[in-house]
Amino acid sequence: MTPNQFEQAMLDPATAFDTPESVLRDTGLSNEQKIEILTRWEYNAVEEAVALRPFRWD
Repeated sequence: MTPNQFEQAMLDPATAFDTPESVLRDTGLSNEQKIEILTRWEYNAVEEAVALRPFRWD
């Protein structure tokens, strides 16, 4: 993975990888890079879930 591809994967992992498992299978990444990408993937998923949750005025 080139530095530019890694930067893109950090911004939006789903554009660089089909699944989180494919990140784990990528032999060109260090364990630290895999953790960084998977952490970003999780963060993005949580943000999307929060954005899609209906807002309640209680």
